[in-house]
Amino acid sequence: MSASSIAPELLARIAAALHTLGASVAVGESSSGGLVSAALLGIDGASAWYKGGAVLYTRESRITWNVWTEEDLRAYRGPTEAVVSGLASRVAAQLGAGYGVGESGIAGPNDIGRRFPAGYTVVAVSRPEGRAWTRVVRTGSKDRVENMHRFAHEALSLLAEVLESDVRERKAKL
Repeated sequence: MSASSIAPELLARIAAALHTLGASVAVGESSSGGLVSAALLGIDGASAWYKGGAVLYTRESRITWNVWTEEDLRAYRGPTEAVVSGLASRVAAQLGAGYGVGESGIAGPNDIGRRFPAGYTVVAVSRPEGRAWTRVVRTGSKDRVENMHRFAHEALSLLAEVLESDVRERKAKL
């Protein structure tokens, strides 16, 4: 599988919405291993709205990139909606993007306790205004590569939903 396994229609929806909004996006991902950014960068014209991204797989990378606060470090109990929405917001702020995509989970094959089995991730999209949207994903699979691709697809699907919602909201105000 490759990043190109993401449906072209989904990527076209993202690009169209970003263009309509005149917005930009930044990505902070973990267990998807860069597949979210790779899919976005595969879209013609991505340089107009893709601000950058990072694979923040380790504690050290999260500290170095300043996407974790001291409170995050003390309170960390696994990839939760609060942690991942904070990741999305901080990556967007650091790169000056209107939208931030965050992802963190357990690709597998090993579980991390009952609460966080293989195939579990949280995806989040922060917005310029309003609250972040989050989604908890449980694939039920222990296949690491399959999960990485599913996680990327879920993150991009959520991004498309958020962007299209904001496009509808903007049009309703006109």
